[in-house]
Amino acid sequence: MGSATCAHPRDNAVSLVRLTGMTCILLCHLSTWFGLYTLTQLFNVGVPLFLMVSGYLYAGKALRPVAFLRRRYVKVTVPALLFLALLCVFYLLSGQTPAWRTLPLYVFNLQGASFLCGYVPYTEFCTGVGHLWFLTVLFLCYLCILPLGRTRAAEKLSAGSAVCMVLVSTAAVAALMPVRIYLQYVQIFLIACGQKPGCFSPA
Repeated sequence: MGSATCAHPRDNAVSLVRLTGMTCILLCHLSTWFGLYTLTQLFNVGVPLFLMVSGYLYAGKALRPVAFLRRRYVKVTVPALLFLALLCVFYLLSGQTPAWRTLPLYVFNLQGASFLCGYVPYTEFCTGVGHLWFLTVLFLCYLCILPLGRTRAAEKLSAGSAVCMVLVSTAAVAALMPVRIYLQYVQIFLIACGQKPGCFSPA
């Protein structure tokens, strides 16, 4: 299926959703900083909004999964490592020592694994990198594009089928939560991604 068939027209609504997500994330962190935890929960929708936009946009392009994942890894991980390098300079100049043993987690983009599996202990490389957990979740969402790349459905699902899939996936996500497996972010990404099935080309 060609890119002309799957391409999304430019839509200002996407930019508006991104701006809303960015604002919610900022307000969520600020309200936490000031101890306004009720507002924190209210504004804690920024990450889902970004995942919805990402899933929707990537589902609308003809992508070769292997090349796509390679580019995404570089785009996601290299800036994070540069950020860590700057923090290392600051910490070393201030006489503090980062948790060097955790550095491989950031190299392989696994620093947010505990947000997906509660059995994985959460350890930060240093103060100021807690937000990088999102990159692990995002890359897992990208990995989930691989099986979608083999989907050759020519038409979108019917409304009834789409609702059933949402209900079944929600039940599955809820069933996994008691055993400390958290896939709600992946579900959000894939639901948005499913708006245009069959738009991926195998590598």
